[in-house]
Amino acid sequence: MLTLISPLFSAAKALLEDLKTDGDAKKQDLYRASMEIDPSPYPLKVAPSIPTSSTLLARVQELRERTLTEVGVVYSCAYSPNGELFAVGLGNNRISIYKTSNWERIRSLSGHTDEVNGIAFSPTRNLIASASDDNTVRIWEVETGSMLRTLTGHTRHVYCVAYSPRGNQVASGSQDNTLKIWDADTGSCLRTLSGHDSYVISVAYSPHGKQIISGSYDGAVQLWDVDTGECVRVLQGHDRPVRGVAYSYQGNRIASGGDDRRVRVWDVDTGECLSILVGYSPYSVAFSPKGNVLACGGEDATVKLWDIDSESCRTLTGHSGVVRSVVFSPSGNQVASGSRDETVRLWDV
Repeated sequence: MLTLISPLFSAAKALLEDLKTDGDAKKQDLYRASMEIDPSPYPLKVAPSIPTSSTLLARVQELRERTLTEVGVVYSCAYSPNGELFAVGLGNNRISIYKTSNWERIRSLSGHTDEVNGIAFSPTRNLIASASDDNTVRIWEVETGSMLRTLTGHTRHVYCVAYSPRGNQVASGSQDNTLKIWDADTGSCLRTLSGHDSYVISVAYSPHGKQIISGSYDGAVQLWDVDTGECVRVLQGHDRPVRGVAYSYQGNRIASGGDDRRVRVWDVDTGECLSILVGYSPYSVAFSPKGNVLACGGEDATVKLWDIDSESCRTLTGHSGVVRSVVFSPSGNQVASGSRDETVRLWDV
């Protein structure tokens, strides 16, 4: 249930009054659902369940959908930079690669000896990086499916991986409480970032490549300087594990989602929390290319599309298990979601 932690605007009030007096049972249910108010003291704007009539239309709008069935839990998804390929990291230790023109599976990469938790395409070359419970990060050539190198150094499960915007570095986060920055060409570890008190489970590069953001089981969101390896800011607010972090494409916003049933959007320069979506525990968050919509995949098997500017939110249903990964296509007109139900769903948005 999404709840409100800020006063309703006049237009929303009028809409809710219409819902209250309408005889339609479904509208009555929507009215009752919208009346659960969170007593949080934060004076911030939050995306309500039903802020405007246009949101109601969006909620009932039919979205075209395609389902890819895998043999194993889907832990991570990624589009190639040109949108022509799509990769899936699986619980059966493999990586599937699809052509998006016809959604044909063209390759299955094997080599990891445990679950593949994270994957990322290189922004500059036809390569994929993967993170696994086998304590390694691996670099793969997409065209041939060959494994080019194995990055070793983490002492426990590796949960997340990200390429730098120039493609010359790879960052990884691990159950050993550290992040590592690797030279993508040689596989050597450039530096180890220590500062989290628990597992590092999400990581993302800033668009300019000078900073990294990380989310951890310790509830902290930390910003790191890539060149020095120093933590330059800790974003305070979550009090439970932070499972998903993302930079907006414009680089001015950060999103984080945690087990405290909060999704937060932060100002990168000031560290101020700009808005909060309440009542949802995401495993993954992703900004649209325009930066105005945030996709969240969570434990309730749904995908939320949160329009940050208009403060509207719609829910995509269809999965039957926790949604572990969400990602926008490079064009921004499609969202992919991967789940423990062993499927990927592709939504035209």
